[in-house]
Amino acid sequence: MYQVTGTYTDYQKSSLKSSFYLNADQGFNYTTWKAPIHWSGTVGSKQVKFTQVNGSGSNRDDYDWTDFPKDLEPAISDIVKAIDDAMRIMD
Repeated sequence: MYQVTGTYTDYQKSSLKSSFYLNADQGFNYTTWKAPIHWSGTVGSKQVKFTQVNGSGSNRDDYDWTDFPKDLEPAISDIVKAIDDAMRIMD
């Protein structure tokens, strides 16, 4: 089971949608959740890793996308929103 899942617009697929499945290196517990948070999982068909450098996680600048695949950059805004939504539910 993944902590965060969602879809993003993928113009390279006829359905125009692909999915992502992500886990953090910390459990979803608002009392212990602290940056940096290392995320890993699958976006489309690629394995990815990135780091949340700010505890809020509400915009793309709260993350280090250095090693994130360039061809998956269109998914970033949907990933950030899904993480932010999941963290709000956690509160």
